[in-house]
Amino acid sequence: MPTDPASIRTAIVLQGGGALGAYELGVLKAIYDQRPGFTPAAVSGVSIGAVTAAVLGGARGEPIVTLETLWREKLTVLAQVPGFPAATIPFMPRNIERSLAILGNPGMYGLNPELLTMPWASTSIYQTGPLRRTLAELADVNKLNYGGIRVIVGAVDLETALIRYFDNAEHDLTFDAVVASGSLPPGFPMTEVGDHWYWDGGLFANTPLSPAINFLESCEPDNPAIHRELIVVELFPMEAPLPKSLPEVVNRMVQLQYTSRIKLDEKLFTKMDRLIGIIERVDAELPADSPLRADEDYRSMLSHRRIDSFTVITAQLDHNLTNAGDFSRSSMEARIQAGYHDATRQGVAWPSAGSPRPAQTPQRRAGPRLATPRRAPTRPGPDQVDGTSSAARGSLVRLSLKPSGSARGALDGAWWPRSTDPVLELVALSEEMGTRRARVRRIGLNMAGWDSAPRRIWLASGRRVAVDWFRISGGGLVRILGADNQWIDLLLIPVATTPASAELALTMATDGHDPEITAPGGHHPALVRAPEDA
Repeated sequence: MPTDPASIRTAIVLQGGGALGAYELGVLKAIYDQRPGFTPAAVSGVSIGAVTAAVLGGARGEPIVTLETLWREKLTVLAQVPGFPAATIPFMPRNIERSLAILGNPGMYGLNPELLTMPWASTSIYQTGPLRRTLAELADVNKLNYGGIRVIVGAVDLETALIRYFDNAEHDLTFDAVVASGSLPPGFPMTEVGDHWYWDGGLFANTPLSPAINFLESCEPDNPAIHRELIVVELFPMEAPLPKSLPEVVNRMVQLQYTSRIKLDEKLFTKMDRLIGIIERVDAELPADSPLRADEDYRSMLSHRRIDSFTVITAQLDHNLTNAGDFSRSSMEARIQAGYHDATRQGVAWPSAGSPRPAQTPQRRAGPRLATPRRAPTRPGPDQVDGTSSAARGSLVRLSLKPSGSARGALDGAWWPRSTDPVLELVALSEEMGTRRARVRRIGLNMAGWDSAPRRIWLASGRRVAVDWFRISGGGLVRILGADNQWIDLLLIPVATTPASAELALTMATDGHDPEITAPGGHHPALVRAPEDA
């Protein structure tokens, strides 16, 4: 059954990738062609994706026509006759044509004159004045901020090493912020926005999922008719042939640096979606006068919303089109056509109600709903695991785990840390997990609420454990990778949670009858990326 287009809220995520961004134009054109009257609710972008997002949101003319002007005219580099800009050199060798952008791009960047006068004081190879002029010509800054499309672009603060998302719903979005998002060193100079200096947001996160997800979750949260849709465009391929030359080595290195981890995250998205389903089920069965309804942490967890449709369109480009520095006309046209073809083939028409998501992992049928309120648990208390309490083990770690070999649901257990000191708590958790299960290799969790964000910790044995930190809202999940290469997913209970609420959460997370809730549509990509194997 088709979903009413008026009820659909679509957020589009655009990666950075230099000249590969022409592929994003092809995808957007396919979406607009297959959806008459379509306008995205939000677009988040990084680097060249930020440029495309800004022009889409602030286009002085029809959005797709304006984007075609951007990519087919402004950003395409032609082999021009010196002194005669309108004349092009015929029969330019293909390898040379693909490399012309090294000398500059008239619509985006030019050589930095300081390289000739004061090379020792220069901080970049190019200057980005042409990009500012292109943005001013194609986009209206007032329409960009008040035209009805939420536009979010990311850049890295040089002093804090953290990404900042410039959001036109929070403050006026400037062209300086867009340029900052694409200020990739050492090619482009750092860009000042306000009192801070920024580099390319892709250095931190080249797939700005979190602001798009946060927007969708906050979009009319009390309206059950809203269909939340997320579309992600991936520019860098996960798979490629082995490089056979130094230029190919550099190209593949860049691909690996900026490729997303969405394929690795699909199981995690499913778990987050099921976790939301469990919370919704608990809320439906909880007595109206339960004190848990007034608990701040419970209400925060209840505020999360599912993403009803999740589509990832990955660039299927010929190997000779994967060079992000190739702005030649033939390559740009080929990428635009590839994006249009891939999106059309995959299907980007209006989503249907209840339609399954791509690449959805198989799910077991959810268990029957309880007809009566949940009774007090008769299983072991929250400090007990496999019939043995933490106190009996001489441990102060407040950790509950399902018995080994039990049927897995959305969670494998829960953890309630005693402080916000990450080193102290993660070391204790790793030691405890090593005793009860497998030796810990890696931990991934949300950085919100912790005193610091160390990238690694050392255990008493001298062994190192890697730590991945995510920047997400809410964020009640801890992922642990053991030496047996098995993932363990724990509910993270905030330190300040009341004992009664924490005890209930610890107990429910190890419920042997905990079903895997099948949420309509499947995945909920609540994390930016999943922890990678060490």
